[in-house]
Amino acid sequence: MIDENALDLARTVDLPSFLEMELGLTPVTFDGNGRFYLSPFGEEKTPSLHVSYRDGVWLWFDHRSALRTGGDAIALLRRLGYSFSDSVARLSRFNGWYDRGGITQKKRMEPSNNRKEESSAGKLEKALYAREVHARLPDSGSTVKSYFTDRGLAYYPEIEARLFVDFKHSTKYITIPVPYPSDLRGLELREYFPASMEMSADFRKKRKCYGIKSLWVFKRNPKRLLITESVLDALAGENLFDLQDATLVALNGVGQAAEIERLLKCMKPEEAFVAVDNDGPGREAGRIIKGILERNRVRGIFPEFNGKDPLKTYLSRMTQPALNEQYKN
Repeated sequence: MIDENALDLARTVDLPSFLEMELGLTPVTFDGNGRFYLSPFGEEKTPSLHVSYRDGVWLWFDHRSALRTGGDAIALLRRLGYSFSDSVARLSRFNGWYDRGGITQKKRMEPSNNRKEESSAGKLEKALYAREVHARLPDSGSTVKSYFTDRGLAYYPEIEARLFVDFKHSTKYITIPVPYPSDLRGLELREYFPASMEMSADFRKKRKCYGIKSLWVFKRNPKRLLITESVLDALAGENLFDLQDATLVALNGVGQAAEIERLLKCMKPEEAFVAVDNDGPGREAGRIIKGILERNRVRGIFPEFNGKDPLKTYLSRMTQPALNEQYKN
């Protein structure tokens, strides 16, 4: 049985120091608090292994298209062929530490009992789990593409949607990384079903989230945002409101409306189109977002649409011509 203290030490190891002292790697370029190395997973001339410090832990990500995976120090050693227990043992024994003066040898701090730090560690564990799930999912390009195109929506491969099959409950899901693939913290899962069932009033869609609940962001023109409740609402809204250049944002739950404040501080848009659902929770989310936009001096635009949400409104407009033609015949 692995000692919990050793596990905490392994997860919080100073990864740059370990890579440089134990694996003999040298940073090629620096990026803020991160750095790029030539990947230890194979020969390469352009560095693809990025290591960065986030929420009290060093994380790595390999940007080569053949891998596109990452995680903490344990995940890196596992990728190099070590067993889980051997990875924990080797990392927990390492005492190297990086500071501004270089790499030194000194005693590492014991895990803190601080609740805030424990909370950060818990979030990190959830995010790493979501990344691991996403990395294992097959591309399933044509199947995923048809899910969007059958609804008349644009298909964007760069959002890296995947197909997830829950064999235990005989359910298929479309998974979408949030907030975006390059900084995956969670996966939004939406049940995969035929487009013809989307408009059924009595059909209850299955949804769930792996990892950390987060906004979904599809970066395009940073000056214009389209904010909706779901990813499909956003993809429908870009057509419904003629906003093909806007950055798309999905709340993934009305309870996350307050998160728009942090997004605005990062992106600094000039205007935001807000198209949340026409129901009680949606209207409350719209009220919260309106206040946030006003505080941040962002022009808020609330387009009108006849329907519960942008997706259903868009689909009804798509199918109406066909229905009219059917009645004529």
